[in-house]
Amino acid sequence: MKRFLILSTLVFALFFLIFLRIIPPFLNNGGGDESPFTIRDGQLYTSFNKETTPFQFIGMNVTSALPGSFPNEVDLGEETYLEWLQLIQELGVTVLRVPDLMPLNFYKALDKFNENRQEPLYLLQGIYMDDVALADGADLQQLEQSYMGKIKKIIDFMYGGAYPGNDLGVSLQKGVNLSSYLIGYSLGMEWANQDVIFSDIMNESYAYEGDYFYTSDSASNVEGLLAKLMDKLVSYEVQRYGIQHLVTVVGSNIEDFLVYKNSQLNAESEKYIGQTIKRNIKPVVDLNEIKPTQKLKSGYFASYYLYPVYSDKMGESIREVITDLQRFHEIPIMIAEYSLPSAKVVYEEMSGQLLGINEREQAEGLVTIYRTLRQLSILGSCLSEWQDRWDRTSFTTVDRVILDRSPYWPNKLTDLQSRGIYTFDASTDYPDHQIDEWKDKNVLSTHDGLTLSVKTDEEGIFFLIQSEEQINNQSSYWIDLDVTPNSGTKSYTEKGLTFEDPVDFVININPNNQSRLLVQRYYHTYEFLKERTNLQIHPDEIKVLPDMDEFTPILIEVKSKAYNQEIKEFEEAIVQEAGRLIEGNANPNSNQFNSLANYYVGDNYIEIKIPWGLLNFSDPTNLKIHDDYYQRFGIHSMSINHLNIGLTVVEADHSSVRLPSEKYRLMPWVNPTYKSRLKLAYTLLQNEFRDK
Repeated sequence: MKRFLILSTLVFALFFLIFLRIIPPFLNNGGGDESPFTIRDGQLYTSFNKETTPFQFIGMNVTSALPGSFPNEVDLGEETYLEWLQLIQELGVTVLRVPDLMPLNFYKALDKFNENRQEPLYLLQGIYMDDVALADGADLQQLEQSYMGKIKKIIDFMYGGAYPGNDLGVSLQKGVNLSSYLIGYSLGMEWANQDVIFSDIMNESYAYEGDYFYTSDSASNVEGLLAKLMDKLVSYEVQRYGIQHLVTVVGSNIEDFLVYKNSQLNAESEKYIGQTIKRNIKPVVDLNEIKPTQKLKSGYFASYYLYPVYSDKMGESIREVITDLQRFHEIPIMIAEYSLPSAKVVYEEMSGQLLGINEREQAEGLVTIYRTLRQLSILGSCLSEWQDRWDRTSFTTVDRVILDRSPYWPNKLTDLQSRGIYTFDASTDYPDHQIDEWKDKNVLSTHDGLTLSVKTDEEGIFFLIQSEEQINNQSSYWIDLDVTPNSGTKSYTEKGLTFEDPVDFVININPNNQSRLLVQRYYHTYEFLKERTNLQIHPDEIKVLPDMDEFTPILIEVKSKAYNQEIKEFEEAIVQEAGRLIEGNANPNSNQFNSLANYYVGDNYIEIKIPWGLLNFSDPTNLKIHDDYYQRFGIHSMSINHLNIGLTVVEADHSSVRLPSEKYRLMPWVNPTYKSRLKLAYTLLQNEFRDK
């Protein structure tokens, strides 16, 4: 009787867990030959209802971040995802690619959205490796067991198992069955050279031979591991569910891969570690070393990320790169991520002046990329971002901001926040053709027919200069800003200006199309970072003073000094003048819209907007700015609560009118306000995607 009760309890518990989808039912009804998607002769096919037809892979990467949150940090809700899915399908996208596990509400929304649709949105499910562990010194082999556990949990979830949760442990959240919309699995991320080399050094190379994948004799340890992981993935899905889906691995950086392959010598990798190394150690992952067996009925392809430099020869450059990439692959290629930013601070080769890429240029550039890729007979391509991401930082900003607060304000000093086609405006106020939104409470100072008004939002600080007379295009306008109490000058002798408070920045709007924001040299971040290492050793060589009477253009490095593998030489860093101000209409509803515009000149007014990052704010949400660089030889933060702001108008005859500096009190915020909108890229790409 006791045995019967125990057995009955176990059976009941098993069926109860299956009912809740915590343990998925065993669905294997055959030998695993069923493959809803297959690859033949480099072409992707879909097989539903016993009918095989070509399938066009037009992809979109989706993450769960909104302004005010990191990915997966907050629950966006099904309604937000449903709104996005509708827009994405109307765009002409056929496949959603998610780099890793998304929040459960995303999958619920996708299931609800696809219900009863003849043309559903399909899912390429990414499975990220633990990049934090890699950064902490683990090699790839050490992560095999935990990563395989993650793979199995995500496969089970795709078939209706319990949602794994953020820690991928046991979860009681009931899942949804997404297998009908699943196109395949994408393993890993773009592999860093140092991670690949380290794992190869720490582990012996071996030729892997499995049921579905094997490696060539020249495969590295990492390539063997990836073959093993894919083999186990397919085996697990076949044994448990009787189905094979497509499988791909993200490759190394394209440029690094091509340099290595074109060298055709393993000895080339010696420069990466500075010593003689054993055979099969490579600085890159060569996915062509991994071969599918005849038992793999679905298909295997290589995934790469493509981030081209914006230029008038961009299409030609992409064609050369992808053609070269195809030359080294027997397996099909997919571009899993491609993008262009709409950003002020970005390396580009179009203008010759590094003035940035506006939203129209972004849109036209994305069309060029898509058309070029489509002509090259690759398996498919995915836009890298659906939405702009305020949480992203880059090498241009990572040292300048408080990272935990980065999602709460848009930083215009990085190009990584603006690579989407669905954006978020911090407010509906723009430098534009109308000033109705300005109120009397915004007036900071006024005298003799001249008025200066100030207000702020999550993006930056607005200024409105109004005159009773028409704006004179022969006059020069100077707004002075006292930001930090640690430094500043009360004069700018070169321009004949004097101030009531020690000034750190001056905004100059002039008639020669040379308007710019200048910084007092002591507070110039670029100069400090460039000289920091040397000055720590030789502090006696510091040439700047806290009260020096000198202002300089604001510079920022947009391309780091790097070793060029092809020419075997170092290329110097490329620097942009980030403080150069562009005249134009920044209102997206205007026919003259320019997303990069910093100021607009009307009949009797000038409206200006300056991003927080240009004023050395590390966290404007909490009113944090950069502290004195030279006292602590680093970028540290300090708190302020106000700015001192004045205005000088210099006429053509060198006479001037002065509005004395006044205190403008700053206000912190907890959660950002914003308004979403579609960029022009949505419309232009829609025409391309739907022209199938």
